[in-house]
Amino acid sequence: GQVKFQGTDSVRHMKSPCILIVPPATLHGLAYSEDVTGRILTMSDDVVESFLPDTNSVLGFFFFLHTIPVSAQATADFKAILDLLIHTENELFSNLVGKDLMLKASFINLFVLIYRLFEIQEMANKTESDPKALKYFRAFQKNVSNSEFPKSIPRFAKELHISTVH
Repeated sequence: GQVKFQGTDSVRHMKSPCILIVPPATLHGLAYSEDVTGRILTMSDDVVESFLPDTNSVLGFFFFLHTIPVSAQATADFKAILDLLIHTENELFSNLVGKDLMLKASFINLFVLIYRLFEIQEMANKTESDPKALKYFRAFQKNVSNSEFPKSIPRFAKELHISTVH
């Protein structure tokens, strides 16, 4: 299905599966096609900060707008996030012993998994957008697999026609 995000200064169209991170206090609206199913998790910035103290890169990530399209290669990671979200929701509405501790662990796990998925997708996008770097990397991989060891880095570089600092 399709999801349309309307912010105060932007409109983003996304195809499912995807994850949308909307920072606290961001005025926004969402419109879905009829075939979209999904979950929405709303948390205050104080709650997010309480779960992620002293983790600047992960914490800071959740204070900016992000759209994370899920590639075919990342469907297992996305499923893990969905399963954890369902588990966390069940825990939230339970009366089990250790509920607070389990919720904290679940939310930390959830935030880190989402952040990792974003990083993986970003790296994949950079590799796809730089075919020259990908070409050299593939040549390097092929060279390593066909190589007689030991071979030095300068020798690999010479065979790839690049400098040793690349």
